[in-house]
Amino acid sequence: WIADHAGSYDAVVVADYGNGLISPAMVAAISKHARFMAVNTQINSGNHCHHVIHRYPRADFISLNECEVRLATHNRHAPMERLARDIGHRLSARWIAVTRGMKGAMMLDIASGKTYDAPPLSTRVVDRVGAGDAFLSLAGLCLAGDLPPDVALFIGSVAAAIDVQIVCNRESIHPVTLFKYV
Repeated sequence: WIADHAGSYDAVVVADYGNGLISPAMVAAISKHARFMAVNTQINSGNHCHHVIHRYPRADFISLNECEVRLATHNRHAPMERLARDIGHRLSARWIAVTRGMKGAMMLDIASGKTYDAPPLSTRVVDRVGAGDAFLSLAGLCLAGDLPPDVALFIGSVAAAIDVQIVCNRESIHPVTLFKYV
């Protein structure tokens, strides 16, 4: 199904939690057929230490947090920008974002070599669950829609800022809320 249909969508957003739902065959089909692919491989208690972005052969946009970048590169000390750029090159990505919690987020445009930074946009954190998914989804859709990377970083950061104020993903980020926050 993925091989037959992935190419008919403008963007495919992959939030891979490492729980076995996304098989190697699915990874191959998405990677081969998606016109635009945004992906995150999330570290959690069920997959810690063995679930990294390198299971994907390519991506247009990668969104990871600092720990996910360091795990994928097996490097605890090198500058984050260098490690993110290495991952981006390895997956032939056009963009890679690194979410950094209370330090905000950064976006690297691999093709141009430019780096964009966004400060944290929320001072009230109730629950971090889902913030990375909100960032991945909205920033990925912005990039797939040809918005500039600094705009995609900002919109993704706004989505994450809204999400950290929602307990347990009880509600979605509504467009009106997003527009008001912007």
